[in-house]
Amino acid sequence: MKKYSVLLFLVLANLFWAGNYVFGQYLVVEMSPLQMTFFRWLIAVFLLVPLAHFIERPNWKSVWKEWKTLLVLAVLGIISYNFLLYEALQYTTSLNAALVNSINPAVIVLFSVLFLKEKFSLKI
Repeated sequence: MKKYSVLLFLVLANLFWAGNYVFGQYLVVEMSPLQMTFFRWLIAVFLLVPLAHFIERPNWKSVWKEWKTLLVLAVLGIISYNFLLYEALQYTTSLNAALVNSINPAVIVLFSVLFLKEKFSLKI
């Protein structure tokens, strides 16, 4: 049973990820990228904070101590990613945006080798 639930969650994660591109393509005609990003994460906050509170039971005092770091990570990582995605969907198709996004792992490896002097190996 656990194996099937893991597979289901993996499939759902991919469907939601891909759905973001397709749904964003249709919605960007009606809303600005800033509005889309704001409302998407506003809805997510109201859904995820209660889930985190009851399922994960975080130590909120230690979380609030790191609010500056978490805010920078949220703005640079999550909010800007979605904003730039929706901005791009005004000019290209969801397929093109997904293809560009799919090269991210290769670009990360390339930049880590070039800028961080990481060792690259074909071994897994």
